[in-house]
Amino acid sequence: MSPNLSSSRAALAETHRLVVKLGTHVVIRDDGDVASERVMSLVRCSGAAADGPAATWCWCQAAAVGMGMRLLGLRQRPRSLGLRQACAAVGQGHLMGLYTKAFAASAWLRPRCFSPTKI
Repeated sequence: MSPNLSSSRAALAETHRLVVKLGTHVVIRDDGDVASERVMSLVRCSGAAADGPAATWCWCQAAAVGMGMRLLGLRQRPRSLGLRQACAAVGQGHLMGLYTKAFAASAWLRPRCFSPTKI
């Protein structure tokens, strides 16, 4: 095992809270489609790792604008604040549906923030 990986695992063992951030490039594939299989895999991995050292896991999604752009057919990230907010408003609901489906399928019913030791 490399020294960097070894030190990373040691640091993870000391972690009390782990935040998993899912950005646009995780949730949306390069071809523009939703990467639902990738999200499902990440949810399954989180569930399997929940017995690990981190006491609290928190999922933070940061892909609402990207999802909204996809749904509204925009190819470039909007420059105006109003259009970015509109994209986020459209994308947020779709992301919550994606996450709800993924967590329900893996028996993790508390997708916002959950403590595996207290479930």
